[in-house]
Amino acid sequence: MRRIGFVILLLAFSFVVVGEKPATGKIKIKIKDKAEHADSGYGELAVFMFVVQLLRQNYVNEKRVTYKHLFQGALKGMLGSLDRFSSYQSPDEFKQLVNLNKGSFVGIGVVLSYRNNKLVVQRVEYNSPAFLRGIRAGDIILAVDGHPVKPKTLRRSLDRIKGKKGTKVRVKYFRPSSRSGKEVEITREVVEMQPIPDNGVRYVADGIGYIRVNQFSGNVIPELRTAMDRLGRDKLESLIIDLRGNPGGLLHAAVSFCSCFLESGRLVVKVEGRKSSENATYKAGGWDEPMVNIPLVVLIDHGSASASEIVAGCLRDYKRAILIGNRSYGKGSVQKIQRLNDGSGIKYTVALYYTPSHRVIHEKGIDPDVEVDPGVPVGRLRAQIMRYPGIITPDDNTAVTDLQLQRAVEILKSINLLESAGK
Repeated sequence: MRRIGFVILLLAFSFVVVGEKPATGKIKIKIKDKAEHADSGYGELAVFMFVVQLLRQNYVNEKRVTYKHLFQGALKGMLGSLDRFSSYQSPDEFKQLVNLNKGSFVGIGVVLSYRNNKLVVQRVEYNSPAFLRGIRAGDIILAVDGHPVKPKTLRRSLDRIKGKKGTKVRVKYFRPSSRSGKEVEITREVVEMQPIPDNGVRYVADGIGYIRVNQFSGNVIPELRTAMDRLGRDKLESLIIDLRGNPGGLLHAAVSFCSCFLESGRLVVKVEGRKSSENATYKAGGWDEPMVNIPLVVLIDHGSASASEIVAGCLRDYKRAILIGNRSYGKGSVQKIQRLNDGSGIKYTVALYYTPSHRVIHEKGIDPDVEVDPGVPVGRLRAQIMRYPGIITPDDNTAVTDLQLQRAVEILKSINLLESAGK
């Protein structure tokens, strides 16, 4: 059983944006089951409206039974009952959702997950407000603005963390690795996300390059081109792509990323949905000189999801990369977002995606070719990767050895040696 329950999208995302225009006009619904006649919906709606009016007349807190509050709650419940990736977004939340695609958002700069009845920091954006106040991956959020985080109040805790630019929030956290914690006040700011951080591009050994990819947002491809220029093709013999803890992003970004390492025209991913209009195949292309022969290692773990799994699965299917680490998250569904006429929006699942060999990713994940136990709590290692990407053993008395990265370097050294001997 996976430890990660679900990812709270305060920073990163795992969906495909296919439409933002307000929903207007009539919607045609094709009913296959004759028993599910269109008229039956009116009966259910009558029950719903009876409950709405009952609450409006009798609920103890009159402010909480406005039509707006009740209908928004109903929409949240309806979308949330479908699957864990479908949701209703208020106008402010939907605006944040759209901005995520552009590589920025307002907040404190964290990705949270709910594991074992605890709200855990999965990732902290480098130089974000949360990062600068000392919060790191693996920390457990205990309270927000003095309100304890409990299973029944999880959504309320998440709402308290969100807010407008310039406003403050108090976050109390505990760090299991050091058995310590504190409460800090954080000012919400515009967080500019770096898909490939400046300190995440380096050589880890002679001829072995390293690129850390935090997420597949819209600006990942320009940053990949810059990273490849920094490494330089003349001395690059092999490459490590680090996708550990990468929660995903945009489908087209993942396809373009794979295109850097595949022959043009190769199938990258196939999307299959309930409606034929959702079915699509995405092929490699867009790179003048793709690096089709350079040996690759892709690092993955339980936090590698969605677009990360597209990249890992595609490169593994074509034997273009060796996967090292732990099984990926298993998020192989595609979401559509639709803006509604009041500025709010919905996000709902429309399809599943498959690797070139038609491997199912959803709820299964991708197993690595070489399983390597990190030897330390995953949160501790991710926090270290955020600070010291591409460094096997950082010069820090609290650091640990990155065994997965170490194994990747060992394998690529052997491949480079064999290729040199064969020339």
